[in-house]
Amino acid sequence: MRIAPIVALLKAGDSHFSGNIAGTADLAALVLKEGAYPVPSCFVAQIAETATENTDDNETNQIVTTTFGVLVCLDNRQVTAEKIGLTAHEQLDPVWGEVWASIGGVILSGMESPISLSGGRQYDFDDARLWYLWEFQVDHRITQPVRVVSDDDLEKIYGEYQLTTAIDGDTENQEDIVELEAP
Repeated sequence: MRIAPIVALLKAGDSHFSGNIAGTADLAALVLKEGAYPVPSCFVAQIAETATENTDDNETNQIVTTTFGVLVCLDNRQVTAEKIGLTAHEQLDPVWGEVWASIGGVILSGMESPISLSGGRQYDFDDARLWYLWEFQVDHRITQPVRVVSDDDLEKIYGEYQLTTAIDGDTENQEDIVELEAP
């Protein structure tokens, strides 16, 4: 699943983020970069995919459920004496409303279901920031006719791999090559 459409929907929405919305591949790395991002900020990342079992003998036909997260970073420095998170936590309800208004119930191109909420939780907290993660799910279908690959086809692919490896001069990993035996 592409996360760019989710980022675009969030940027187009009316929010506290003033354009501080981006996609990322690693949510945990964001939290480690203390002070690197303006607050409030919002990040979108794909978190997981699961698939239904394929029950068709003639093709692959599965529903893939993609889980993506919307991680928000909220400011907890507004009241210097308050370091227990209440300032930032009080911002969650209006921010949640903005996030949901932007992406909730949207059916993206190629998807079979609207975006739905699967849950939310505090992701991290320090004296200056509260990180909160909402997880959303969306389904899409994958289909592919069944293909039979013969041993001859595999030997040809293996031969091309060996030739490419020899041409590229990759002799370091030659011991990892497994020879296929003809039937």
